[in-house]
Amino acid sequence: FAAAKVNLAVMYANGAGVSRDLVEAFAWVQFADPNELAVEYRKQRARVRREIAAKLTPKQLEEAQALAKKWAQRNTDQGDK
Repeated sequence: FAAAKVNLAVMYANGAGVSRDLVEAFAWVQFADPNELAVEYRKQRARVRREIAAKLTPKQLEEAQALAKKWAQRNTDQGDK
């Protein structure tokens, strides 16, 4: 699912099929676990993450990181059930 999360990040960053939202884009790319990705997707994730982060204010970056952390926690909690 990590590759799909990177793809969602790109969609949100570009406004492709969804409203453009760089905070949401960064949250998705942050949520994508690089350990679940093939090497070429790890490189893409790193590039996309850098490109989006460069466009965010520090406050937006903090918001996106908090959102990704919330999703990761929810994902962990659901896995424990």
